[in-house]
Amino acid sequence: LEGFVIPGYTRGVQKLYPDLFRGKVMSTVRMGQVTAILCITPVAGWALDHVGYRTLFPVASLVGIASVFLFMRMRIEEGSLPPRQTKALTELVEIVRGDRRFGIYLLSFALLGVGTMLSWPLYPLVQVDRLQLSYSQIGLLGLVESCMWLISYLVWGRYLDGRGGVAVMRAVCAVSMITPLSYMIAWSGWLLIPAALARGIVMGGFELGRINAGIQLASRERITEYAVIQSTVVGLRGIFGPQISVALLGAGFSDVTIFALSASVMAIAWLIFGLVNAPTPAKESAEIQQSS
Repeated sequence: LEGFVIPGYTRGVQKLYPDLFRGKVMSTVRMGQVTAILCITPVAGWALDHVGYRTLFPVASLVGIASVFLFMRMRIEEGSLPPRQTKALTELVEIVRGDRRFGIYLLSFALLGVGTMLSWPLYPLVQVDRLQLSYSQIGLLGLVESCMWLISYLVWGRYLDGRGGVAVMRAVCAVSMITPLSYMIAWSGWLLIPAALARGIVMGGFELGRINAGIQLASRERITEYAVIQSTVVGLRGIFGPQISVALLGAGFSDVTIFALSASVMAIAWLIFGLVNAPTPAKESAEIQQSS
């Protein structure tokens, strides 16, 4: 159900934050979010040990409900909205067919996801079976990842404002290749540190890039529909990507081979991202001002 609100959230972001400064504002908000995660995680661990999940989960739910009420207090001036024209799935398909630029972007976006999901189920196998890492060592890798996730927003916000969401997604694609390649050659837990750093960078860039690439490529009247299509691709690749990986393992392919395949698919996605011709935020804002 998390995907249910993404189209409306995307439109809200487009209306709330000015184009030229959207990256900086969104990265600042996300830094607050990640800081809260880093601070609350030790407390949650203590609570699980002392009061149990039966108490912790309802408390977490109440905090989530409180955030909903905070969102409801926000007032977004949308102006006069055009009548909604999209009434069926076939019309969403027509958007992809009619907008070649968006179709190329979706192809690269889907390949990035498939490449990511191919290797995703194998990471715990490498950590436990090949390297025999302890819980403490895995926790330290998670800490490195979270810290880099927080720091990455300092870079992604400026990069987004200067280059746009599509460029962010292409950069995310390039950094993503580090993770499967690191796991492919890892014979020590130390060699997973580059993967943890890369995953932290990717987590920040993917969230900012995905939302803003949709805004960048869509017409201003159909941002909701473009967000729906992109979210559908996220769901489909999340369902089928890991199944491909499991099938390859069952067919006798080694984890090294699957990691290499994962990085290769990401490399193809990176090349296709380069074919998407999207205006930078500064150029787009100037064109809008001239037309108005």
